[in-house]
Amino acid sequence: MRKGMIILLIVTIIIGVCSFVVVSAHTSHNVVSPTSSSQGSLSNSDMQEFYRRIGDFNIKIKTTDEIPSLSEEKAIEIAKKHIGEQISNEAKSIMAMYVKLTDHPGGENSPALILPGTNIVMEDILVWIVTFHGVNVPRYGPGLMLNSKGEHIAPNVDPYVYGDLNVVIDANSGNVLEAFSYNIPKH
Repeated sequence: MRKGMIILLIVTIIIGVCSFVVVSAHTSHNVVSPTSSSQGSLSNSDMQEFYRRIGDFNIKIKTTDEIPSLSEEKAIEIAKKHIGEQISNEAKSIMAMYVKLTDHPGGENSPALILPGTNIVMEDILVWIVTFHGVNVPRYGPGLMLNSKGEHIAPNVDPYVYGDLNVVIDANSGNVLEAFSYNIPKH
């Protein structure tokens, strides 16, 4: 009886460890400790949403030990200028994250994005991602909007989407490389 209990205990521990490894591997992303700006940072749930959403965009980020030429404060200043005073002032929080970024818009097996009109390849590029959390982002897209059933949506819908707006800034040159946004629930 005692030998059976020990075997059951060992099997249970092995199953638990294996389950943890499988779940961790399945849900892993390059964990990046954000450099929080003095103006605020995102909560853990908001950070999880950030990682999920950038994965949806086929954007990968990795930590780096390299020292940026551009300071966090300057990156935030550039991002604020890029998006405008109205949006930057309404942000619930602003966070800057220094990372290496790779953008494969066609999927993981597609080539990295080459920014239009440049020779900049968005692969392992040192950037600041400045996130403006909780802002009303203008709705962009085709003039004709459809709902999930394919039905035309009247043009009197709210022209804004509540979400996070992320500005990607080259950490060496200070140039704005790209921006992306996604909707979030209002808290």
